[in-house]
Amino acid sequence: MKMRSVRPGLFRLPVAATLVAPCLFGGCVVQVDSEAQVATEHQRFAVDGTPEVTLATFDGSVEVRTWDRPEVVVDIEKRGATVELLERIQVSSHQEGNRIRVEVRQPSQGRWGFVGAPQSARVTAFVPAMCHLRARSDDGSISVEGVDGQIELRTADGSVTALKVKGDVRAHTGDGRIKVEDMEGRCDLTTGDGSVTVTGRLTGLSVRTGDGSVTVRAFPGSHMGADWDVESGDGAVLITLPTAFSADVDASTGDGRIQVGGLTPELGDRQERDRRDRDRRSLRTRLGVGGHLLKIRTSDGSIALKSIE
Repeated sequence: MKMRSVRPGLFRLPVAATLVAPCLFGGCVVQVDSEAQVATEHQRFAVDGTPEVTLATFDGSVEVRTWDRPEVVVDIEKRGATVELLERIQVSSHQEGNRIRVEVRQPSQGRWGFVGAPQSARVTAFVPAMCHLRARSDDGSISVEGVDGQIELRTADGSVTALKVKGDVRAHTGDGRIKVEDMEGRCDLTTGDGSVTVTGRLTGLSVRTGDGSVTVRAFPGSHMGADWDVESGDGAVLITLPTAFSADVDASTGDGRIQVGGLTPELGDRQERDRRDRDRRSLRTRLGVGGHLLKIRTSDGSIALKSIE
């Protein structure tokens, strides 16, 4: 459902008439400044239970927060260099039960082009805390906080941030950092170029960056429900684990050192081999009672395994 209201901006009457007429039927708030044309659409969807929400934009950030209401509210702020370009930005929305999809599409360049003219659409949403979420931007950052469910975040160019989330988190950016903090559950994170930071009570972990450092801080209560994989094409890797953490470790760096501090590797016949492997920039050892494989790779950078306590 769209909320329909109109607020004229500071511009000459002919331009105002051009903007306001379509919005009376399209359900948007229009505000125009001296540098760009701006229109905001406000959409509201009632839900019953756990919604499945998909948000997508061709250019602009996506921000998702949670509240305790049984509804999903989405604001789309469209920007264009001209009134014509603004009006050609297309917003489509669809609801089928608890499945909601809101997508902002890039307008066709048309016969005359408008090459290089700035256009964007920022998406801001409030959803119930229990929510399965997909968010995508072709060019822009993505930020999510407080969501509990299956979460998929993708951007071609921009940072990805997920705070206080629970469940399964998949995040990908072609170019930008990824930060996941205070999470509970499993995460699968990839970036072509940027650092990756993960903190929380983890049960699953897969991290890959083509160029950047990796920092993982697993809180007490973390455990390996399956193998963990951490890889950087060029950057240091720091993994902090609970003292009693159990894993079979396979770590290797192409150019750097491997350090282990505060954790308890398996002693006995393997101890001397472990020490020798560290000198060779590789380490294979067992933490605690062992178990699933913790695989760590970097082509260029140090690797550190430390205790959180």
